[in-house]
Amino acid sequence: MEHYKVLNKTEFNDLYDMFKHLVYVLNKYAVEWVATDGTLLGAVRHGGFIPWDDDIDIAIKKSSFFLLKHLEYILTKAYKYELVTVGKYCKLKYDKVWIDIFLLDDDYSFPQKHFKNLSFIGDELKPIRKCKFYDLDINIPNKAEEYLTRILPGWNETAIIYNHRVKKKISLKLTDELRLPYPIE
Repeated sequence: MEHYKVLNKTEFNDLYDMFKHLVYVLNKYAVEWVATDGTLLGAVRHGGFIPWDDDIDIAIKKSSFFLLKHLEYILTKAYKYELVTVGKYCKLKYDKVWIDIFLLDDDYSFPQKHFKNLSFIGDELKPIRKCKFYDLDINIPNKAEEYLTRILPGWNETAIIYNHRVKKKISLKLTDELRLPYPIE
């Protein structure tokens, strides 16, 4: 498993701390958000961070972006993070790690054409429910398992190992070892 990890312990701790701070700020200021992509998969399947992942993914409504921009002061001054707009989404960055913050249209769809298949359908998203991500309670879609089955067929039998640094997909049968989250101390 060590071979597939892309974040060292310091980077992982930085990313996890950044996620805890972001969750705290978003919840404190009542910004509706939900875990997506690898973060959602990690929460549901691993109970934490997928060991071979290299970022955190969340989504908020595009209409909440202005509130997020107001909260940027807290995120940059208190925690030394940088909020960067990248096309139709933004990144909260610190050193070599980042959190992707996708901005959903009012109908909870992804505005990017190449992400349309990730858009929430019917009651997949709401009501948002809680899920453990290590010691954090994070927001996940109402029907997270059904949503994952639609967008990632075989998500509970196959580990698809991919990250931004390696840029190579490897598929492995999901074993008990591959279901373990990145270990925290």
